[in-house]
Amino acid sequence: MSTLKKLQTTGNAINQIKADYTPSRRSLTEFSPPDRNFCRSHTNVCGLRNLGRTCYINSALQCITNIKPLTSLLITSRQNNQMLTPVSIAYTDLILEMLYMNVTSASPVALKEKISELCSRFASFHQQDSYEFLNILIDVLCQDLCPNSAHVDSSADSAIVHGNIKSLIKCLECKKDLSSYEFFTSLPLPIPTSSSVRYKKENGMLTWLRYIFPALTHHVDVSLTMKECFDLLTKPETLSEYGQWYCNECGRLTNAEKKLNLWTLPKILILQLKRFTYDLSNNNKINTFVDYPLENLDLSDYVINPDYDRTTRYNLVAVSVHSGSLSGGHYTAFAQNFDTKRWYHFNDENVRDVSSKNEIITADACILVYIQQALLSSEVD
Repeated sequence: MSTLKKLQTTGNAINQIKADYTPSRRSLTEFSPPDRNFCRSHTNVCGLRNLGRTCYINSALQCITNIKPLTSLLITSRQNNQMLTPVSIAYTDLILEMLYMNVTSASPVALKEKISELCSRFASFHQQDSYEFLNILIDVLCQDLCPNSAHVDSSADSAIVHGNIKSLIKCLECKKDLSSYEFFTSLPLPIPTSSSVRYKKENGMLTWLRYIFPALTHHVDVSLTMKECFDLLTKPETLSEYGQWYCNECGRLTNAEKKLNLWTLPKILILQLKRFTYDLSNNNKINTFVDYPLENLDLSDYVINPDYDRTTRYNLVAVSVHSGSLSGGHYTAFAQNFDTKRWYHFNDENVRDVSSKNEIITADACILVYIQQALLSSEVD
């Protein structure tokens, strides 16, 4: 998967920054957290200042700042003087300012500078992809906090945002197959195109299916479910023509079938709805409405690991929203305060209560953050 490869190449830059690490001189005492178990008293809601087309940064940060297990672990590590990269330090200091400095807005400028050292694209003040920014930040944080959690046999307690995918490639000529495992910190979900959607009567209910006469699509309110996105993600893919696979058994390039399945799930599940498409001719945004649940997202149908015994159910805690076009869009976020459980809408410095949960479900959603229900019920930090 392209996301996984990006994260692996980023690792070299992260290791270089670790080698050049210089401890921050900023004292934790200036933030005056009430106690080490800070989550018990977290009620402050803080916006983020727009530095100039940096709404993509603010949207991503509001999503993960409200992830209780990750935020708690970062602050504990900072309080214990654990060795952290400058990116992790800048992010943790920003969290502390947002939580304890009694301000209505904070500036992400220090974090932006440190991220730009990893990826120069973010040094400019042009709008960028919020998902790419989030991926780099999450990867740095996880390498600092849980360096071994990417392994398939890693401790479940350390796998906060790490999951594993099983990839199975089968030669269509000799029928031999090869299995491999790849870790992920987020899952990009493909969106079936609206021109291929239709209604079909099945089991007495209307369900959305693909492959229909395009002329019919404008007569219906086209929408999709998360199940359809996951079905497309795990659908077998034929590798042929220019994408053939080299089969060691056959000793040459052959046609093959590739299938992805979930093997282990993270405590925090970050999903990207792949709304943006890029090619040599033009760039497009897919505006199809995807109906994602606020509660009880169940992935049991997609986990094939026979020994996996952890929960497969998730509740939504944050949404990154992109309104407008690729050239002139704007990022905002919906996020649930992990202490009060109240939902807020974050538009840079402006923060407001969400009057109805219906507005959280939007056709402009591009990043969804879910948390395992077991964490919510047990209040595990």
